[in-house]
Amino acid sequence: MLFRSHTYTAFGNYPATLTLRNGCGFDTVFHFSVHIINIPASLGSLPLVAQKACPGDQVSIIRTFDSDSCSVDFGDGYFTKDLNSYSLNHQYLQPGTYPVKINITNSCGNKASRVDTIHILNNNHAYTAIAPFFYPNSSICPEDPVNFSCNYFPSISWNFGNGQKAYLNNAKTTYSAAGTYHYTLTVENGCGNDTTLNGNVTIGANNPVSSLYLYAYEQKTCTGSEIRFQASGNSVKISWDFGDSTTSDFITPVHTYKKEGSYNVKAFATNGCNNSKSDSIKIIISDTLQIAIPDIQTMPKKPCPGDEVYFSAHYSFNGSDNLTNYDLNVNNYEFTWLFADGNVTGYYAIKTFNQAGKYPYILKVKNKSGKEISLKDTIVVGTTNGIEKGYVSISGDNKTCLGDSAYFGFATAGKYYEVDFGDGSKTSTFTEVNIDGPAYKVAGHKYALPGIYKVKLKATNGCGYVAYDSLAISVDSYHRSDMSAYYTVEEYRSYCKGEKVIFNCYQPSNMEVDFGDGKKMVLNNTSFLTTFSHAYNASGKYNVIAKFHNSCGDTVVYTNNIYVDTCQTTYSNIETASNSSSTMRCYPNPVHDRLTIEPISGILKQETRYILYNINGTKILEGILNKESTTTEINLSHIPTGLYLLRLSSDSGTSVTKVIKE
Repeated sequence: MLFRSHTYTAFGNYPATLTLRNGCGFDTVFHFSVHIINIPASLGSLPLVAQKACPGDQVSIIRTFDSDSCSVDFGDGYFTKDLNSYSLNHQYLQPGTYPVKINITNSCGNKASRVDTIHILNNNHAYTAIAPFFYPNSSICPEDPVNFSCNYFPSISWNFGNGQKAYLNNAKTTYSAAGTYHYTLTVENGCGNDTTLNGNVTIGANNPVSSLYLYAYEQKTCTGSEIRFQASGNSVKISWDFGDSTTSDFITPVHTYKKEGSYNVKAFATNGCNNSKSDSIKIIISDTLQIAIPDIQTMPKKPCPGDEVYFSAHYSFNGSDNLTNYDLNVNNYEFTWLFADGNVTGYYAIKTFNQAGKYPYILKVKNKSGKEISLKDTIVVGTTNGIEKGYVSISGDNKTCLGDSAYFGFATAGKYYEVDFGDGSKTSTFTEVNIDGPAYKVAGHKYALPGIYKVKLKATNGCGYVAYDSLAISVDSYHRSDMSAYYTVEEYRSYCKGEKVIFNCYQPSNMEVDFGDGKKMVLNNTSFLTTFSHAYNASGKYNVIAKFHNSCGDTVVYTNNIYVDTCQTTYSNIETASNSSSTMRCYPNPVHDRLTIEPISGILKQETRYILYNINGTKILEGILNKESTTTEINLSHIPTGLYLLRLSSDSGTSVTKVIKE
């Protein structure tokens, strides 16, 4: 199916036609009209907020209206400049009656506003509108992940009936054996009144895999490009067959094809009942595909001397058939920015020009098949340029617990920056975080007193012009179950014994981790992003339990299963023609571009897979040795310098060799 979009610049009726041509050259023409009218903005007549709530309760504004932009003033000093999501949540700190003002602007530029009233009371009754559910709600097996969810409440407690508990709206657990488990959900409002609901979860012993969905981010690309695959569904393990005699047990693997052709990729999902389900997708590999031309964007578009200028190669695809012959795997492109004072590699570049004038530059784009294009442009640096509208924007936490750090971030748009936290504290020192490039700056702050604070960003460009942006943050000690802390780990794959498992934790305040092997770790007063690792010394399945604590006294619990295999280290795969001693060599080592693997005076007796790991245990490359040739070459030109481990495995065993990349 093809989609086309078009924007009309004026009101009126426009006759449009759609022409379809078949393979025989015959056309079918469809005629229709497009009516562009001036639609007034409207907020409707239904209440947009609850009429009563307790201090600390979540008050939600549900977006039941159509608008391009929306701002909300909650009447207690807290505001939001733009409501783009389906709903907006807020907690009032004190009893009282508050006017809630909502302003919208629709796509025609028409505006509308409305004021609703909410009463915050100390004696409001327990909740009645509670809608808990879990999914999947059928065909669940032992060890299958079960997700529980309900609408937001400031204090929430799940008891899953399996010895595990959780204290957040969206929670996950697993059950180790078949049977019926009784769960309970207890919520408490800001007035201290409780409501408890309960239900049952049935775990079967022979249920089929209920669902399996496969997705490839790039289904058409050239040889040498990495293709990211993803499988979703209710299963414990996923195994992949990439159609070129290589496999993977990652749930989100990355694979590279060496030869052109059409490949049928299959995935096999296995649930806790040991039943399986398969699905497949087709991948096209062709070196005749052309490079997609990027849109070069700069921020700001009109810089001043000394401003940080953010250059980026931007792609936006809408399914047009004009892209049929293009390699759209842009994540595998090599980008080189050529400036007069030096080159920068990567899809973005940050430059500062200290003098006014015209600065020509070139962007070179190269794909894995060796095709290359060059784009020329010029950036003009002036001395009277203002700060462009919308380029100064601050985002971050809209609420935090007293005693926890709040984080605020913004993209570069000038020369000097200052953040006023609203409590008399300011900072001009920021940490660069890799969110769409290092041009995103982050500042953390810990408030000493409860209240609502207006956080203001001040940006000054090299021409002396100033622009501001602001947001509000509520600081209190009320319970909340929507803690922003979470962690990621590559789950549902097998790690080798001794291999490091990498955990990335975002915005944790205080946390404790039980790795399931008798070892635990406690971290306090952590940063915006905290990364740590753990290695298991024996094969088996380990249940990892991570608990995050905030200063409001809330706890969020996450659980994950980690699977560890023995990964033997013997190798007897190479058979020589003269039945002499079996050996294998890798050269050159150290290597700069291409590593060659070959049997000495022999041939491969069995199919042999290779996997290259970095020193942290992360898989970098994988494939099979070429049985049609006496040697196999692995391209390492695109990986960083350092020490790597090359693992070769067959039915006979496994060998591991150190490889040094220069």
